[in-house]
Amino acid sequence: MKKAVLLVLLAFIILSACASRAVEIVSSDPYTETIPWKIEKVPIKNGIYHVYGTQRLTYDCSKQYSFKHIKEVVEQASKVLDSMKLDIPVYFYFVESSASHPVAKEFPEDSDIYLLLKEKLHVDGIDHLKYSTYEEFCRYFYTTDHHWKYEGYYQGYLDIVRMLKGEDEEVLKPSGIAVFPFYYDGSFSRYINQTYSREKFAFYVFDPFPEYTSYINGIKIQYDHIQEYLNGTYSTKPRFNHYGGWFGGDRGLRVFEGEQTGKGTLLMIGNSQSNAIKTLLIHHYDRIVFISLRHYHKEGAGVGKPFSMKEIIDEYDPDQVLFIGCADFLATDHLINLKP
Repeated sequence: MKKAVLLVLLAFIILSACASRAVEIVSSDPYTETIPWKIEKVPIKNGIYHVYGTQRLTYDCSKQYSFKHIKEVVEQASKVLDSMKLDIPVYFYFVESSASHPVAKEFPEDSDIYLLLKEKLHVDGIDHLKYSTYEEFCRYFYTTDHHWKYEGYYQGYLDIVRMLKGEDEEVLKPSGIAVFPFYYDGSFSRYINQTYSREKFAFYVFDPFPEYTSYINGIKIQYDHIQEYLNGTYSTKPRFNHYGGWFGGDRGLRVFEGEQTGKGTLLMIGNSQSNAIKTLLIHHYDRIVFISLRHYHKEGAGVGKPFSMKEIIDEYDPDQVLFIGCADFLATDHLINLKP
């Protein structure tokens, strides 16, 4: 009798645990962010600020990055691209995160960094994530993370498809929003080692998600963990990086082979902001080759060699090149490693 009771109790515990990890698919954003009448930033630590009266964390972009340094990196990258005289089109998409825009009630149409990119880069097309109000900014970015959330990266995907493929290209449309039963404390929370968020982890779902085969640094391996998350399998550690868990993290060389034919190869060079859209862009290409300049030579992707754009182009023969990233891509050890 006692054994039967214990078995029933054990089954109840297991079912309860599974239910607590169940994913809910909804049609609209379940999180409503508090919109303060005045944007007032309160310093916490490690350069992170709290937007007073909200659960939003951010950093002061004027202190986070040196505009002078960014200008030098962009000018150097421009010289590299000009010297190569590429006969394939090159594009740039800039993710306007709080690293390039001070958090405010209203935002200028173009940030100083985006205007710099437009002036210095001689590319075939350039665009950026656009918003003009704090409310729009909140829709596009997590409350405690510098990465864009699902409305932000989906808008970026739409912008990029229009820029690279034209207005007539058919785009993927989300079938719902997957909402997970936990609050997402992102990169800013990890910087200060504090649990801060009241925002549920959520992402767009597509029916079906584009299928692809992935190769990481030349080895065939699964990249994203979307299906595991949807099946309720994910980490429950505090402040876990679920953005990287869902999409897959940064690696030196990633090659995605899709199910399309005759749509060409895209070479992408960027930072972690791009991880959210690679799995959508593969719908529009036979193959995507993605380079993280920060990780390329560290992981053996280049057999210990520094990155060479000419060697990558010779090996993969891309039809288009897309650079994508936020201010971090320009200011730290990413674009500065671009070599001909």
